[in-house]
Amino acid sequence: MEFKSREDAFLYYNMYGFMRGFSVRRQCNSSSKNGVTAVLFVCSKEGFSKRQKHESKELGSSSNLKKTPEKDTGSSRTGCKAYFRMKLVNGAIWQVTKFHDDHNHTLVPNTPLKLRNLRSQKFMSSKVKQTIRDLNDQNVGPSKIMAYLSLQFGGKNNVHFKRKDVSNLIAMDNKKLLGRDVETTMKHFERKKEEDPEFFYAIEADSDGFVKHIFWADGRARRAYLEFGDVVTFDTTYNTNKYSMPLAPFIGVNHHRQSIFFGMALLRSENITNFCWLFETWLKAMYGKHPSAIITDQDRAMKKAIKIVFPSTVHRCCKWHIMRKAKEKLATHYRLKPNFQGELESIINNSKTVPDFENC
Repeated sequence: MEFKSREDAFLYYNMYGFMRGFSVRRQCNSSSKNGVTAVLFVCSKEGFSKRQKHESKELGSSSNLKKTPEKDTGSSRTGCKAYFRMKLVNGAIWQVTKFHDDHNHTLVPNTPLKLRNLRSQKFMSSKVKQTIRDLNDQNVGPSKIMAYLSLQFGGKNNVHFKRKDVSNLIAMDNKKLLGRDVETTMKHFERKKEEDPEFFYAIEADSDGFVKHIFWADGRARRAYLEFGDVVTFDTTYNTNKYSMPLAPFIGVNHHRQSIFFGMALLRSENITNFCWLFETWLKAMYGKHPSAIITDQDRAMKKAIKIVFPSTVHRCCKWHIMRKAKEKLATHYRLKPNFQGELESIINNSKTVPDFENC
């Protein structure tokens, strides 16, 4: 047989191993000045592992202290002779030169749940990995990614890996960004600014040079605010998983009653100083136009910062947060009086004046 690449050959032999019930391992490569010229794939039970011996050695000639004995780990290898050897022909085609298929051990029964536990069967091709990364970039979770791949492979039993393997791949990719995430973010913002001259961003660092806050808004958000920025809602109840930094969006409503963004921020912590920095930065991005009204949750630090930065803006607390607190504080009334919630909402929605509300 002939293959276009080593990966194609490995995928083929690994699929064969899946059908037969054994795991595959890359044993060795033969190289020359022109690169790899031959490869050998073997059964995972090929050869024998060297067992570690229990040895206790003195740490010094005058000491009776001894090292902790090393763990004696048994070997799962049986010296299996099955293999799949290939060589590079004419610098382009990988040709099978030898194939041995006799196994000296029991093969795994042909059931998908057991076969998926074989190490090599969890192998993901570069194409599958790229698909997972693309879906993850679009905020598709591991469970939905697995569901999509099951459709692509013609059924869940044909997918050789588990949801956990998808999660592990995503986690490994995220780990590679550690230490480079801020630099990557800056480069992304610069690219956005080249594409959109009105794109605005600001980053504040602490005394140690670590990022405290990040704010950004594209040109569309800035222009929309000039038209629909009369009333703005600001909410910090969202949290990112990785850094536990509150995600703070500025949101408004356009003439189609659609929610629109007026900017986004990541905050290290929620205090008066940080909120003042954010509100002043946001005001600068919005061409200095103060909103007529701003709606927030019931945060004291946020309330004080709004008075400092937006002294003429009407500040109101979000009804959703108020009703959630009401349900916590008035739990007994909610439980004992079935109509209590409906009556309370009716009073809030229909009272025109303070006396009306108090009387109701």
